[in-house]
Amino acid sequence: MAFFGGEFKGALTEQFVIQAFFDALINTEFYYWTSDASAGVEFVFFHNENIIPVEAKSGVNLKARSLKVFMEKYGTKIAVRTSPEKSRLEPGLLDIPLYEL
Repeated sequence: MAFFGGEFKGALTEQFVIQAFFDALINTEFYYWTSDASAGVEFVFFHNENIIPVEAKSGVNLKARSLKVFMEKYGTKIAVRTSPEKSRLEPGLLDIPLYEL
């Protein structure tokens, strides 16, 4: 069904992710970050004096260029990426499957 592709699929994924984080992190404010038209992170929040950027991916393309730009600019130690893919931990990047949220 073409209706569930593209922008709509991404918007649904972002809504699902923010709701899961919002429910888990009560009284936490979430922000959107963009450096310019080519780099943006869907959610940024503060936890235990740490800045945590979160990228919500609806598909299997897991390029994290925006997260890398954010981490370099602000010196963050960890970022979170959600996607349909399996859980894994890379240096500085925690992948959380959507089905585990």
